[in-house]
Amino acid sequence: MNYLKKISTSIIISISVFICLLLITTLLSYLNIIKSNFITVTNLLIPIISLFSGGCYLGSKSTKLGWFEGLKFGLIFLIIFIILNVFIYKSFIIKSLIYYSILLIASIFGSMVGLLNRKKA
Repeated sequence: MNYLKKISTSIIISISVFICLLLITTLLSYLNIIKSNFITVTNLLIPIISLFSGGCYLGSKSTKLGWFEGLKFGLIFLIIFIILNVFIYKSFIIKSLIYYSILLIASIFGSMVGLLNRKKA
């Protein structure tokens, strides 16, 4: 039960960071403060940052093997992303596999950073 609470809190943190960054980007785009090239970059970076932050929280709550906790957390999101990709685009593109692996690495690094920050405190 405790592990389920940690995972669900990490997922909520990750989704809330995703929504906040998306709203900020949308507002800045609406006000013509940022250009379309920057929006393309932020669309790639927002999921990476959100999975990193969720992994940081999960890593700070774990006792050991931060990389494994981040791997499990990232795989949960990757399964969701792949299912959504298949339902929306009706296919699976190999190029998106590279992006998904980057998301997985961001989750693993976030969990490792969270574990290191917990041990320092």
